[in-house]
Amino acid sequence: MSSGEAEWVTAMMRRHVTRPLTVTATAPSSPRISAARYRGKGRTVRVAIMTPAYSVGMEEEPRNAGSDLARRAADWLNDRDFVEREGQTMVTPDFVRYDHRRMTPQPPVGAQGWVAGLFELEELTGDWPVYELTETLAVRGDRTSATHWVLHFGEFAEMEFIAVGLSDEQTDRMAELHFYDPEDIDAAIAELDRLHAETEAGNL
Repeated sequence: MSSGEAEWVTAMMRRHVTRPLTVTATAPSSPRISAARYRGKGRTVRVAIMTPAYSVGMEEEPRNAGSDLARRAADWLNDRDFVEREGQTMVTPDFVRYDHRRMTPQPPVGAQGWVAGLFELEELTGDWPVYELTETLAVRGDRTSATHWVLHFGEFAEMEFIAVGLSDEQTDRMAELHFYDPEDIDAAIAELDRLHAETEAGNL
């Protein structure tokens, strides 16, 4: 199956499922597929759709308490007034954010600096962005997750990145964040594994 055909099948299926789902497809050539709808978000999903040309499988997105916290954080970040009033309550007192992106690298910052940076971004772009967590890429244990984000500025501008996060032991606040470019997924997963190993060793 060509990459174009795979993209077509994946796009077709994503129109007919609710997140969080991971969609994979294999096919010989003909773009014929039976449209299927699944409305069981949050449940274990094991679905196979067969046609003469296509075999499509779906499975539930990886999830743990850390990825659930990341999704709650998306809701918090989309409430500008909440961030202004209580932004630092989203993270631990010793929180650190590290930025490994090549085009927009920034020095490590603590809780106060991270929240201040959110408003600096608004001042720079002239708009409070819409924070969209599009996918959980991987999880480790209960506290660590790698998630894909898109920040939308108005109709046309977007910022895309991977966030590797470590929650506190209660999994209700973020303790550490690492930002990566989307193409640096291998480095992001390596950081995810490192953070998990540190938590397992009792160092974080």
